[in-house]
Amino acid sequence: MTYFYVDRRGRRQGLAAELLHAAIAYAPEHGADAVEGYPVAIGDRPPMDLYHGTVGLFTRADFEVVERRGAARALVRRKIARAG
Repeated sequence: MTYFYVDRRGRRQGLAAELLHAAIAYAPEHGADAVEGYPVAIGDRPPMDLYHGTVGLFTRADFEVVERRGAARALVRRKIARAG
């Protein structure tokens, strides 16, 4: 997951989490055994910088932080069972 787009009118309503959960459900049906994301730490970032998702968004969905990329970025991964 590289970014999420939620229209300004729909923000702060849990839509990014719904999109993330939909991607998790979609991935094994198409042969994936993991889902990765590249979120940012919230810190003092303006809302425009949060389109990658936040570390908290991913960790609440059972992703693990695999690697920190500086103070503000991370690589997260969630292993999933393939369908079938």
